[in-house]
Amino acid sequence: MEAGQEAAFPPAATVLEAVQEADCIRAGVCEAVREVSRARRLRKWIIEYRILRCGPAGELREESVVGKSYADDRGVVAYRLLWHLWRHGLGAGSRYTIARPIAYLEPWRLLLMSRAPGRTLAANLLDPVHACRRAAEAATWLARLHVIPLPDPPPGGDPAREAGPGRFIRELGAAVPGQRARIVALGQLLAEGGAPRSSHVAFLHGDLHPRNVFIDADRVTVIDFDHCTAGDPARDVAYLISQIQVAAFLRFGDFHRHDASARAALTTYLRKRPPLEPDAFLTRVARCRARWILESLHYELCVVHARRPEIVPAFLGEVERSLEGEIFA
Repeated sequence: MEAGQEAAFPPAATVLEAVQEADCIRAGVCEAVREVSRARRLRKWIIEYRILRCGPAGELREESVVGKSYADDRGVVAYRLLWHLWRHGLGAGSRYTIARPIAYLEPWRLLLMSRAPGRTLAANLLDPVHACRRAAEAATWLARLHVIPLPDPPPGGDPAREAGPGRFIRELGAAVPGQRARIVALGQLLAEGGAPRSSHVAFLHGDLHPRNVFIDADRVTVIDFDHCTAGDPARDVAYLISQIQVAAFLRFGDFHRHDASARAALTTYLRKRPPLEPDAFLTRVARCRARWILESLHYELCVVHARRPEIVPAFLGEVERSLEGEIFA
């Protein structure tokens, strides 16, 4: 699919058939389907369908199904990984779950999933009463993910990201030439390494930012596994913390506005999954946080092309603090 070209979507009848087939073991029958929205997300399209269902007692109810179109074959990979997670503890009946995988429609490269219920963690962070508890629940979900056995073959992640921060450093340096020397120096520090590598390799989400976590009274549901990979659990923990802090900066101009929630996430994870060497683990979290904050700056300037040069010093300052082992204010 060429850039700017609108994706082709399956007929409503095909979507209906896919949902019916996926639900063959569940009570209720699909009666009708209609498209309610579609939106472009970088190289992907997100389309939402409303399914009218007939329940066990004959009552009518609606269910939302989300379709995610891909420009390549990563959709079928994501579908297989979702089913692996669904079968290994993050499926039906669990409080900590994922969006239910429904089908992968190969001709349209469209992944169909249930719509995640509840409010995002991003929205919950603005609630002074419940923010810390919600962040802790996200960390509990993460601790459960990290004990799930890896599939064969294991998830490979985004090749550009797994290759290291080199490309992000080069593109950032070109985007803000006045800070190129500082950015290159930070890239060299990141490449030098820090604490010994973890001997434990876990299933990593890879993109656990607050907009990918949905929480309601019954469950914590996580979406978007396009960047999942296998690696050091400290990477995921650092990503969750860093994205809570980046969200605070982009909204309020203060990286540490939500530090209470970020601390609650870290404390909860350490309680649920105590590392064998806590000090080394926290050192790796700090170094990973440095990289993720640098990549978040790259995303703002080089991916969505936000014209906000004033944010650069604050981001680079946080990277430097993190490389010194400082995570919170």
